[in-house]
Amino acid sequence: MKITPATRNTMSSMISNVRLNSNVNALHSVKEVGMIDTSNNAMSSDASVLAKEYFYDKLVKKDKNPDKNAFSKEEKQNKKSLFKVSEKDRETLDFLNSMFVKFNSSMDNIKKIDIARGQNNFYKIKDVINENSRFLASIGIMTDKLSHFYINEEIFVREIMTYPQKLNRLLDPQTGVIRKICDSFGNMLS
Repeated sequence: MKITPATRNTMSSMISNVRLNSNVNALHSVKEVGMIDTSNNAMSSDASVLAKEYFYDKLVKKDKNPDKNAFSKEEKQNKKSLFKVSEKDRETLDFLNSMFVKFNSSMDNIKKIDIARGQNNFYKIKDVINENSRFLASIGIMTDKLSHFYINEEIFVREIMTYPQKLNRLLDPQTGVIRKICDSFGNMLS
């Protein structure tokens, strides 16, 4: 049996034969799609109405099943109990909180000084914070719109218990993130 390769001409003639010889007749088993009634600005079909009803019925069924919600609350409590704050963790958190109180008040003072003197020291510090913001956020240390630091203690303890090397990266005296932030303050830290 000999197979001839398909050429462009052969394919074109086959496609044109299909187009010329094909007639599509109406199907009796499928209903014709009608126009959307726009008299009440409704831009939906019956199928979308049914989909909405199905969606809301499922939501109601989820709310009626309290066992699942109770289980998830219990599961959350178990996760919290795995990472209880030890005395050493409390000391670290207290140290960081006291340092961040100083950072926050210093940032406010630096903003005022920058405005009075026409300087941009605040933005130099903000650049260092932004460079390390992903790492800080990963361990629960965030800044708000005023560039004030705050700690989510639950995230912090969980991350430090899970990945102890993150504490070293944060507090290393030579290359730690806190050291970099302190250095960016220069001699302005009060």
